Amino acid sequence: MRTIALLAPLALGGCAALGIGGPPERWIDARLPAAPREELWTVVRASLHKAEFPRVEVNPVEGIATTGWFVSGHPFARQTFRERAHVRLETEEEGVVPISLRVERERNTTVRSPLDLEKAKWKRIEDSVERAQFVLYQIGALLKNPRLPGP
Repeated sequence: MRTIALLAPLALGGCAALGIGGPPERWIDARLPAAPREELWTVVRASLHKAEFPRVEVNPVEGIATTGWFVSGHPFARQTFRERAHVRLETEEEGVVPISLRVERERNTTVRSPLDLEKAKWKRIEDSVERAQFVLYQIGALLKNPRLPGP
């Protein structure tokens, strides 16, 4: 009987009942012109900042960066979303550096007070491909015109 009780959530709702799964990750790939790693990370940081992502944490050894959550509330629609960017810089090959970028999205599912972040219950939704493409465009534009904005 105990086994049936443990397997019931899987039978009723699959992995979603356990909070596992959700939409697939949508990584957008691009190729950047070769440049010193430090310069590439400076451009990535500037582009993410320009796209209003807070607090960029870079791990240059692993070649990854993650931002803090950008929260956007829509009071008339009674919805709140948050987005966080993930960046991977690969090893340079033949004069280019492969880059992958993903913008993870979540929606606040609290119905009574969707704008109250203290009571928010976040659910993962489709990644924002458009926002990832926008950040990659910013990165490419800054590399072509290396005058970086000040802090």
